[in-house]
Amino acid sequence: MVVPTSNSPQLQVTNRLSLTPGLTYSLSILALSTPDLIAKIEAEAAENPLLRVTKPKSNIVAEAELENLAAPVTLDEVVRRQLAENNPPGLLLNIALYLVGDLSDEGYLVGSMDEFCNELQCSADDVEAAIQMLQCCEPIGVGARTLAECLKIQLLDMGVPDRYVYVILDNLDTFAKEDWSKVALETGLSEAQVIDLSVKLRSLSPYPAEQFALLAETILPDICIDLMPNGMLDVHLCRDVAPSLDLEHDLIRRAMVDDQAKAYIQDYRRRADALIRAVNFRGKTLLRITVMLAEIQERFMKGQADYLAPITRANIAEKLGVHPSTVTRAVAGKFVEIRGTVYPLSTFFQRMLSAAQGEGASAYSVQQMIRRLVVNENHASPLSDSDIVDQLCKEGVDIARRTVAKYRGCLKIPSSYDRRRKYLSQRL
Repeated sequence: MVVPTSNSPQLQVTNRLSLTPGLTYSLSILALSTPDLIAKIEAEAAENPLLRVTKPKSNIVAEAELENLAAPVTLDEVVRRQLAENNPPGLLLNIALYLVGDLSDEGYLVGSMDEFCNELQCSADDVEAAIQMLQCCEPIGVGARTLAECLKIQLLDMGVPDRYVYVILDNLDTFAKEDWSKVALETGLSEAQVIDLSVKLRSLSPYPAEQFALLAETILPDICIDLMPNGMLDVHLCRDVAPSLDLEHDLIRRAMVDDQAKAYIQDYRRRADALIRAVNFRGKTLLRITVMLAEIQERFMKGQADYLAPITRANIAEKLGVHPSTVTRAVAGKFVEIRGTVYPLSTFFQRMLSAAQGEGASAYSVQQMIRRLVVNENHASPLSDSDIVDQLCKEGVDIARRTVAKYRGCLKIPSSYDRRRKYLSQRL
């Protein structure tokens, strides 16, 4: 797997993430979905005479149809799956699953605490605990009840200390006016610290679930993965999807001999250079992440569709030497095509089960193992949950019976008693 290199901004990870204006712009481009990136490029090209845009050779952009999408892309499906994998207590899980149905298209929780308590006949403490579980899911910020709470969740996820989070939340209007001296005076921070916090604030999304608003016809794969004849995986940016960018070098050369024209094009040159660097950075970052995922999830990508290894965004960020928020931005709203099937890139991030559930395996893989055992079971003697536990232990997965029961429910697999009745009715 070869990753093409390009000139791009570099992230240097220290105890704090220092963002230059150029890097901030590159990160904003990184967070765009492919349709949004194309729209951004077209808008800039319409205003900037120095930006040369070469559209893909194909006149037809390969758009993903619903039947080619191999994983859930709706907000409620993604959140429900994460809740099930986290193995919370039964009551809290049921409350949290109910709350998922009350999420707005933007990812906000729209009902009130009194409404939830009355409808569910439970205490406010239980509802609050379920909301906290919901807010631990991705996309980061989902389940927030207000804009301030949404920003707070994202800032804490970025690793911003609590006291700085509250500085931002208590001074949102002043931050919006970019009155850094006033914020510094009221908080005791230096202007440099305030500006650094403002950069972090601008990187947040007020609509955490906006990526799920994409229609099927606008879903475009960013990365393609092909299986080569030698058995290796070839990971590359999808061709014939996004346009390529360059400068109008002839126009620049002509303008450079005229002082008036030279001054006129300076801002256009700066904007074109910034966009080209940012797009290159986006492509390189996506490739680095996907190449690493392809190495980790090689079995799945080569056809073993029932296996996904446990890996998190934080794990990938550590391996690549970048900030976790960079991986989060890169993955959001991005898709990968594997042999004609399109998957959200987030599909390949799976939490590891706890030791009590089956250490070393992802929830997805264990669920597929359970599905396989049931499909191949003896119809005259269907496997009980305890039988499934024993079979999984033989395959190296130490898992609790209640976890098997929960995963069986997630897969909509009836109990052994109901399956036996179904098999008998089919024989009659």
